[in-house]
Amino acid sequence: MMKKRGQIWISAVLYMAIGIVIISLIMAVGVPVIQKMSDRHTLVQTEEMMASLDEIVRSVKGQGLGAQDVVSMGLNKGTFNIDETNDQISWQMETTALLSEPGYPVTHGNLILLTEVKGNRYDVTLTLNYTSTIDITYSGMLPISGKHRIAIQNKGNNEIHLEDLSV
Repeated sequence: MMKKRGQIWISAVLYMAIGIVIISLIMAVGVPVIQKMSDRHTLVQTEEMMASLDEIVRSVKGQGLGAQDVVSMGLNKGTFNIDETNDQISWQMETTALLSEPGYPVTHGNLILLTEVKGNRYDVTLTLNYTSTIDITYSGMLPISGKHRIAIQNKGNNEIHLEDLSV
């Protein structure tokens, strides 16, 4: 009788140990795959958001002096930056997922996607470049992350002013 109880406990411990090993293996393989899928989804969403932002900026510019619009942005990952000096709007994210060929810019309309290798990670950057077409000015805190509302105003003389209304 005592011998059977010991065997039952040993079997239970072995089954639990095997279960823990199997769960650990699934987690070790599954979590990186899920993270890469999440980063790919973030990139696609951000591309759509930046394409929409570009469309609004160009629309406000085309409407003339005094025209304005407001865009809501949700940035779950990465940082959004407005470079007044170079008249560029960009978003950058660090990832382990290879989302495009490193070192080769990919153009989607007015949007440029660039992936750069940083050790065993990648820096992915989306850029809207308005150099020589629009003078971008900005008031608010940088870099931008999270949810924000940005007012876009045509100030004339090719100047488009962006203002963070969420601050």
